[in-house]
This record gives sequence, C-alpha cells and structure tokens, in this order.
Amino acid sequence: MKKVLLIFVSFLSLCIISCAPKTYLKEDISEIKPIATEEAEGSKQEAEGNGQVAEDSGQVAEDSSKQEAVGSKQETVGSKQETVGQAYPEPEAESDVSDIPEGTDSESESDPEQGEQEDYKIGSGDVLEIITWKEPDFSRELLVRIDGKITFPLLDDIQAADRTPMEVKKDIEKGLKEFIEHPFVTITVKSYASESYRYYILGEVSKTGAYDLVEDLTVLQAFALAGGFTEWASKKEIIVIRHENGQKNILRVNYKNIVKGKDLDQNILIKPNDTIIVP
Repeated sequence: MKKVLLIFVSFLSLCIISCAPKTYLKEDISEIKPIATEEAEGSKQEAEGNGQVAEDSGQVAEDSSKQEAVGSKQETVGSKQETVGQAYPEPEAESDVSDIPEGTDSESESDPEQGEQEDYKIGSGDVLEIITWKEPDFSRELLVRIDGKITFPLLDDIQAADRTPMEVKKDIEKGLKEFIEHPFVTITVKSYASESYRYYILGEVSKTGAYDLVEDLTVLQAFALAGGFTEWASKKEIIVIRHENGQKNILRVNYKNIVKGKDLDQNILIKPNDTIIVP
C-alpha cells in the first residue's frame, strides 16, 4: 500500500513538474508581449520625435540660410548703389531765370558799397557799369554825357544824371521787357568822374567853389549860381581861363556890357574845367 502511495505521489509530482513550466511560460509571455509592444511604441514615438526635431532643425537651418542669403544680397545691392552714387553723383540743381524775383537787387543788399550807391545821385561824367543777367548784348559801361543822359541799346537815351542807380535800373528793366523775358539789371557807378565835368568860380562872388556843369550853361548863369557878386567885384575885368588842346587860353568878359546888351558874344558857354575869376 505504501508502495502504491509512493508511486502515486511520484507520478503526481512528475505531472506537476511537467505542467508547471508551460503555465509559467504562458504567463511570462503574456506579460512580456505588452511590455515589448510598449517599448516598441515608445521607440517608434521617440524615433518620430527625433525625426520631427531633425526636420524642424533642417527647416530652421534652411530659413536661416535663406535670411543670410537675402541679407547678403541686400548688402551687395547697397554696395552697388553706393558705388553708382559715387561714380555718378547727382547733378546740382540749375538756377532758373524765373527764380529771380522781378525788381529785386540782391547785390545791393549784400554789398555795402552798392548800398551806399543807392542814395548816390549820378552826375555828368560818371561811368556806369550796366549788366543785364545772361544778356551780354545789353551789358556795357556807359559814360553819362554832359546832358545827363546815357544811350542804351534799343532804348535810346535814358536820363541818368540827378537820379539814383536804382531809379535808372528800373527804367532799363521796364524798357527791356519788350525784348527780354524777365530782365534783371544791375548798375554800378564804376567811376565817379563827374569832377571832370565841373567848372570853378573864384574871386568876388558870394559862393566860390566847384560847380557841376550842366548843358548850355552861360557865364551869366554861372554868376547867378554863385550867388552874384560881392560889393567890391570888378565886373568889367572878369576873365575865364580855359584849357584846350594842351594850351591855356584867357577869355575876357565884361559883365556890365553884357547886361546892357552890348558884346553879347562875351556871354560864352562854359566848358568843363573852365575857371572863372572875378577880380
């Protein structure tokens, strides 16, 4: 009986031993499968994540390369523009005649000497420099004649004596408007030579000195301008000293005979630099 029991126990043990590994193996396999699946999925996700990162890194690198290329291109374009600007500088704006205000005299405002000439009265014998801007045919130096006039192209005679340069300038600009668009004239007294057209009276007169010579001035008129004779004047022995052709001539004037209607030819016309002496 014991022997049979022992054999049964041994058989049972063998059965248990032979069955036990299969059960455990199934359990282990069932447990390993989900773990392996999870690990595979994790590796796949990690690989996908690495691929996405690599793709993003590539995109960033590509964008950076494009931006750098654009920046380099802009720098190149800027350098070319700078080079072109240096090689071909912008031309300066040209002045236009229409920009000059009509009737203004910019030189007289900036030049003190010109400002002083504005109040100066032109005299016979003065030399005027007349410049018409951009019109050389209407720019020249003119002598004020003994009659106080100047002769200007296309405008004929213009009164200049006893007037200021500004007044003469306006007359010339007004006359040139018929021939030139926007005429701009500048007048400068080049030479104050009116003293060459003077005469002198000395002796027994009220106002001795130098006088401006006007056209057709007679010796009697010269006495009147000098304020007449003094009480001690010798009116019969007046002399006029005249320089002509390098020679000195003496002309005698009897004032009493002239006023009586005698010797009217002695009422001579005064010439430049004549000197009248009343003893």
